[in-house]
Amino acid sequence: MCGCWGIPGRCVVVGDFNARHYSWQAGDTTGRGNDIANWASQNDLSLLNPPNKPTNLHGNTIDLAFSNIPRAEATVEDHLATSSDHFTLSLTIPSMHQPPRLLGKIRVTSDDELKRFAEIVEMEASALPMQTSSTEGLDALAASLTSMLQSAASRAGHLTRKRARAAPWWNDKCALAAAEYRSMRRIYPLGYGKEAQLARKRLQRVVRNAKRSFWQALVDNVSSNEDMFKITRWTKARSPFQPPPLHQSPFQPPPLQVNGTIY
Repeated sequence: MCGCWGIPGRCVVVGDFNARHYSWQAGDTTGRGNDIANWASQNDLSLLNPPNKPTNLHGNTIDLAFSNIPRAEATVEDHLATSSDHFTLSLTIPSMHQPPRLLGKIRVTSDDELKRFAEIVEMEASALPMQTSSTEGLDALAASLTSMLQSAASRAGHLTRKRARAAPWWNDKCALAAAEYRSMRRIYPLGYGKEAQLARKRLQRVVRNAKRSFWQALVDNVSSNEDMFKITRWTKARSPFQPPPLHQSPFQPPPLQVNGTIY
């Protein structure tokens, strides 16, 4: 495989290589580990796996993912139930197309977001040109650095935009549970992690309790017809479909006079 297959652009190579090498697992080299490592180096293929992260139940890192696509990532999903003693490799491949412009601003504020932002910048900074002596080179370096920081912020942060008024039953407990769930979703983007599922259930439970407490307190405090009218206005939303406004016709009929009275 290593000698007869040309590597195209934007290539991903994934499989059970059944070999060990110090670049992906500490210890002795076994199988064709040296040949695979040399082949990846000669073809500018980067290892996407986290080094020393086991990919099977025996504690070995032998399922590998290589790619020459910038910002490609691979994650060992050892929590997924598969029909093999090997774990699942989850790949993230950036799109070639320009993503649609987001209506809002990217914010990196929480500790988890800042940590993730620093990890992405540290990983991608090695691809930047280290030395340049021309104006064009400095411009290219500045553009690459700006693009890298924007990409890291969009992947690690969250989008903020103007939102409608929060629901009246939303409280601090709901906000805390929602923040915890968002944090878990950033760790498990597909929502398959056990922690992410537990966080989602906690958020649903907190929201149900907040709604129940709010409406119970609202009903208990009803003391007049006006209070009851407010509740019905809240529970029955106003229809978005309204009748068209009445337009006055330019034609004015002549006045009607009956027995000296003009109508």
